Amino acid sequence: MRVTGAFLVFLVTFCSFAYFWQGTGPNQNSRLDLTRAIVSAGSLEIDAYAANTFDQSTRNGHVYSDKAPGLSFAAVLPCAAYYLMTDSADSGQPPIDPVLAWFLTVSVIGLTSALAASAIFFVLSSLGAGVWASFATTVAWAFGTNAFAYSSLFLAHQFVAALVTISFAALWRVRSRPSQSPLSQTMLLALAGFAASWASISEYPVGLIAAALFLYGLAGLGPRRMFPFVLAGLPPLLLLAAYNHACFGSPFRLGYQDLSVPQYRAIIERGFFGIGLPDPAVMFQMAFGEFRGLLPLSPFLVLALPGFVLMLRSRDFRHEGLLCLASAGSLWLLSSSYQRWDGGMSMGPRYFVPALPFLVLPAGLAIGAIGSLRRAFWRLPAIGVTAVAILSSVCVCSAAVAVMPEFPDVTLPAAPVSGMDVPDVKHPLTQFVFPLLARGQVGIKASLPNGNLSFATWIPGHESDAANVGEALGLTGLASLLPLLALWALALGAMLRCRQSSNIP
Repeated sequence: MRVTGAFLVFLVTFCSFAYFWQGTGPNQNSRLDLTRAIVSAGSLEIDAYAANTFDQSTRNGHVYSDKAPGLSFAAVLPCAAYYLMTDSADSGQPPIDPVLAWFLTVSVIGLTSALAASAIFFVLSSLGAGVWASFATTVAWAFGTNAFAYSSLFLAHQFVAALVTISFAALWRVRSRPSQSPLSQTMLLALAGFAASWASISEYPVGLIAAALFLYGLAGLGPRRMFPFVLAGLPPLLLLAAYNHACFGSPFRLGYQDLSVPQYRAIIERGFFGIGLPDPAVMFQMAFGEFRGLLPLSPFLVLALPGFVLMLRSRDFRHEGLLCLASAGSLWLLSSSYQRWDGGMSMGPRYFVPALPFLVLPAGLAIGAIGSLRRAFWRLPAIGVTAVAILSSVCVCSAAVAVMPEFPDVTLPAAPVSGMDVPDVKHPLTQFVFPLLARGQVGIKASLPNGNLSFATWIPGHESDAANVGEALGLTGLASLLPLLALWALALGAMLRCRQSSNIP
């Protein structure tokens, strides 16, 4: 049942992540431009594409991506494969082929995220949460958090979240199965180290989670057995050092130190790369505010609190509880310390996305514990409330992904459709997502690829800047979501059939 469940999880999440095309933007373009430059010209300079993004760095008369390069490097082979399969080449012009951008998003971020979803399912079921609780929790993470949005945007947040999830799953497998062959353990530890290290060179703050994963492995396995983890983690770090030296003159100089836009450079120069002390008001907004809050999108994550209690009180899972607490806590504090904590155009607290799996795991254990309550008097209402929390999370986040997952951070120049007032950006759900969905509007892009605010999908030539598979099949409005809903219904039906054949209560 576990294997079947993991396969279903992989299939439904991968197809769902690939279902949406959310278009490009300055952040995405900066990363995509580096990939294009490497594949088409064997260069790290993005001079030819500089007009399509203001997320850039300049040094010695050349333009570079200002982003951590890991995601761009990961997309190099898929990009080369795309040109080979389509018998085409890069245009050498700033505009990005939308099919290429979608293909790279799916093949790098969507695929890695689907593998991570299967890993979460396996870990939760191994921790004793139960197959159904594990399935429900994994679905809630994939479709009921802003991880859904960032699985279909060429940004690094969900990519690194998937990598650290895979790293943890590999470490957990070694720690929980000491009878495995030495070769299997070595390979798993090498996978864990490589994934954690690649996540760190794709989004620098995730180095905090990578360090927590190393300490977790060290505590359970000892220094000698963690040698493959360390050894496999070195190549990505050396690659980053070589990239920094080639572009910015030193292995330790980052692109953020040479930002082209003065106002962004001014932010980075405050504190440590724009990081100061945690702000309690920001922490509150990140949790409860509609503008960038986590819980308005994903109320089921409240269950992480009792889940942490369960893990920390358990002898068997205390180390896992400490890892989850350290990973989620450190990124929460760091995100609330950053000058631009709101993340510009984003859905929820986007800088916290890499830590979501470490809230989802304790939430899953809490869901499993609810399903195991002995008294039906308590169990049935608790299951009902949990189901409502998961369902509402999935509905809210899926609606946002279907309409537009990049919530604006400044006042819009006009209402998105006639008959609507200009939405208040502080209330993106109640004044933007839900009213537009009620009008049957999906696949909206509020900015042009260069970042200028304008409803791109109503500008001639930009109608497909954001779209979904249903629209590609000729469906319009809410009807374009029907194939996705059918896929989800089939996956649920398959799980029910597996339950019956396996006699799982």
